[in-house]
Amino acid sequence: MAQWPAFRLRWNPLNFRPPYCGTGSEVTRLAEEAEMHTDDPVVALARLIHELLGGRSGGTTALASCSDHLNTILRRALSPGGGLLAFPSAVEFWRALFDENRAVPPTVCRKHTDQIAYYTCTDTGRPLCEGCATERKFGGTSVRVCEHCGGTVSEVPGES
Repeated sequence: MAQWPAFRLRWNPLNFRPPYCGTGSEVTRLAEEAEMHTDDPVVALARLIHELLGGRSGGTTALASCSDHLNTILRRALSPGGGLLAFPSAVEFWRALFDENRAVPPTVCRKHTDQIAYYTCTDTGRPLCEGCATERKFGGTSVRVCEHCGGTVSEVPGES
């Protein structure tokens, strides 16, 4: 053979499973494939995501590695009466997963852009890092003060 013929590999990622062994496995495999087949694009996408995140094939159990919200969205799509009845399209299902799991970057100081802003100037609303919100002692009390305007400082909620 002078040249290798061009081959095409076609497979359905939703039906990609480990090999079966033992007697009766062909009947089990065919029954499982019939159960897994769906024309609902939302269910198909939800199954793929569930399996890629470590879920059992055909299962709807919560995934320990995912947030409660992501598990709720997956369960809504995979439950009976889910799929296109729960989400208008696979795109809307994807947006529901993506929007709720988007990481929000921390606020940074405007002067020191490589520093996270743990404080905010209460007068101007300006985000402040540790260096811009210095601690000053007045008598026996320590207070953080904005280095830019001399105003009072409050902590950013959820940061410390």
